[in-house]
Amino acid sequence: MYFNPSQQGLALANELFAEGCQTFTFNEIVERLGKSKTSTSNLLKRMENSGLIVRVRHGHYIVRQLGLLGIPAVYEDIPLSVGAALRNIPHRIAYRTALYEHELIVHPPGIVQIAALYKLRTKSFSGLPLQIVTESSGKLEIGRIPWGASYISDLHRSILDAAQQPLLVGGIEVLATSLFLASSSLRADIFMEYARELKWTAGLRRLGSLSDALEIIGIENKLEPFSAITTDLELEPGTDEPTMWRDRRWGTRWTKSIDEIRSVIEH
Repeated sequence: MYFNPSQQGLALANELFAEGCQTFTFNEIVERLGKSKTSTSNLLKRMENSGLIVRVRHGHYIVRQLGLLGIPAVYEDIPLSVGAALRNIPHRIAYRTALYEHELIVHPPGIVQIAALYKLRTKSFSGLPLQIVTESSGKLEIGRIPWGASYISDLHRSILDAAQQPLLVGGIEVLATSLFLASSSLRADIFMEYARELKWTAGLRRLGSLSDALEIIGIENKLEPFSAITTDLELEPGTDEPTMWRDRRWGTRWTKSIDEIRSVIEH
């Protein structure tokens, strides 16, 4: 049966939907259709322009849900988009993107953040900037769980990531809010285990200081430093604001009062 170019793209999309195929690569479609790479490229470009598919990175696509045009594709299903883009690449949705997936922040992040074994040449991802934080295979696996078509930092790893590198999630207030919202599901022993395996003393100290000062239910006064603290640590690195007070137990310097942080997280 003959299909004109527009019908051919719709027919292919229907086939993929019927087979439950949500992601595919350029080479898979070349093999499926038995066409030249040029013809296949032209077809996929037409399908992309029609909104039937989305190219998440070079040679990697997702089949787009109809009725969601105009919404950045990555927000339709972040795990699906990430899984399509990083197929066969060990990775983990992380940092602010992970906090968003765990419903600890409300507004979609303006960047897709992923932990992976190595960087990609790709600088954008479904129309959004892509940031990859490289990790060793051992660290990458800690707290990594399946998440749809992809993988993500579990709740404890997501928050510990934020504590280790607050600037990657938007600052200490984002970390404090995440702790507050997730408090009923948090366990001090898991934080301690992850921090010890990762050797992340700074992250543990920030978590301990915030948890104790803000009286986070379930983990308040249950985290412990690994060793005696001999140097101070900025609770929020990268700020030029003067120190307002010092948490002696954790050796952290706060540039905001407890009441200021609490007023943010409780509203």
